[in-house]
Amino acid sequence: MSVKIPTGYHDSYEPPLGTGDVDVETRLLFARSLFPIPMYLGVEGGHRWRTGLFSNQWVGFAEVSAAPHERLFLKGFVDARDTRTGKVTNLGLAGGRIQVSEGDDVRLGLNGALRVHQQFWLDLLMEWAASGENVGAGASWGVGISYGG
Repeated sequence: MSVKIPTGYHDSYEPPLGTGDVDVETRLLFARSLFPIPMYLGVEGGHRWRTGLFSNQWVGFAEVSAAPHERLFLKGFVDARDTRTGKVTNLGLAGGRIQVSEGDDVRLGLNGALRVHQQFWLDLLMEWAASGENVGAGASWGVGISYGG
């Protein structure tokens, strides 16, 4: 279970630092290792209760991950949200000049991490909006560096 409680939020912040509303989310996770093959499968689903103008949502996530080498981690995933009550279909401009909308979406992604030296990892992410309404179209890319075991 996760609870988002915004603290220090103020309507006049530019850009706004979120909606200023409380969200509560619960998820149930099922996962299976395919040992001795270095892979696992995971599926999770749940519900997000939202206060304020935004509608409640069903949420889901599925992934297939593998560690084919001690220095390499790969993951493919599907991430989905289904808006339930439809309080507002498009909130328009909020906090001045920031577009805020709500809607359903399905995203597909690939993620890879490579250990480049001892405990330093390079992480690459590609995510595509496969379908949806009121969501950004196309692909998102991410690069990260982490340190840890």
